[in-house]
Amino acid sequence: MTAMRTENSNETRLREDICRFGRSLFERGLTPGSSGNISVRLDGGGWLVTPTNASLGFLDPARLSRLDDQGRLVSGDAPTKEVPLHNALYDTRGSARAIVHLHSTHSVALSMLPEIDPRAALPPMTAYYLMKCGATALVPYYRPGDPAVADAIKGLAGKYSSVLLANHGPVVAGDTLEAAVFATEELEETAKLYLLLRGMNPRYLSPEQVSDLVKVFGVELPQLSEHERECVAKPSDAEIEAAARVLDEAGRHFHWWDKSVQPYTDPIAKSEFEGIVEQMLIATSKTRSR
Repeated sequence: MTAMRTENSNETRLREDICRFGRSLFERGLTPGSSGNISVRLDGGGWLVTPTNASLGFLDPARLSRLDDQGRLVSGDAPTKEVPLHNALYDTRGSARAIVHLHSTHSVALSMLPEIDPRAALPPMTAYYLMKCGATALVPYYRPGDPAVADAIKGLAGKYSSVLLANHGPVVAGDTLEAAVFATEELEETAKLYLLLRGMNPRYLSPEQVSDLVKVFGVELPQLSEHERECVAKPSDAEIEAAARVLDEAGRHFHWWDKSVQPYTDPIAKSEFEGIVEQMLIATSKTRSR
């Protein structure tokens, strides 16, 4: 009986916490209208999640959706259509006890930029970004509520607690609801910094500084597999052509011809130029994944 009362008391507190944090996020403009959703795992099994079409600023603790371990509704209002998204992150990220999904402006804007590395959407800009978020993955666009987004999350194999949905918004897991909220806020502020500094050649944390944070604070940074490194390193024809155009615009003209053709100039060979582009991609990937 005592254990049951304690479990009920904990659930009551978590319901109130979801509403309290939801209202705070809404009032600060981090997720407008009825966008965004929050979920929390329960000690006795199952989880709580915000209802569909509900504003995070006006949640009722008694009407939160209570789901069983399979994600089926037990009580409360109908749950958000993003349940598959939450379920996939819980399934692959064993330490996750809470998940926050927002439509925060700067994070959404970041997810739309063409240069973003899917394995590290943000470079190591600040210590607190690394300490709270680690690294952030970017997954392709899926319509809201599409079950296919769950497969994309599962494809990350639990390596990331911080994920950006392209043209949609951030999804962040934490070992507590407070930790998930704080990490989401840190991601949004870092995305804002990135946008403010874009094109200004800012100074990021050095590899030594990143290593120090990993050692002192136990920061978790996903490790690329050999296959992933090869995919990053091998430039596509489009990337080679794009790099050539940039160099051409800078007055450094690189062209290539068939071996049977003898040009009047001494151009760089395509194979040599491809190697240069490959090294550029490797260097960029290493910087962003630190």
